[in-house]
Amino acid sequence: MRGISVSPSVQPRGTLQLESGWHAERAGAQRTQHWGEALVRTGLTERVELRVVLDSWEMTDTPDGHREGLRDAAIGAKVALLDAAAHAAHRWLPQAALVVGTTLPTGHHSVAHVPA
Repeated sequence: MRGISVSPSVQPRGTLQLESGWHAERAGAQRTQHWGEALVRTGLTERVELRVVLDSWEMTDTPDGHREGLRDAAIGAKVALLDAAAHAAHRWLPQAALVVGTTLPTGHHSVAHVPA
């Protein structure tokens, strides 16, 4: 989900975590900044968490001009597939998780996600 890092661990059931930040990208002459990115994670079960990405403010500068506005929000889930740390006999196994999600059409048209 955008610039937010993803680890294979899930939030424990009944807990809530807020991750927030800023990131910048540069591709050739295009420069983009994202302000106020916020990911809310909550554990639904021992192996599943709900993930909600709140709108962030995006500013993009290109040779053709400047655009800014709110990006689309997103919703998804993370499912823990392998958790070797929970089983002492299998600590050699890696941790693995599946993350799925989609954007919601909540952002400004100039910066909203457009599927390829």
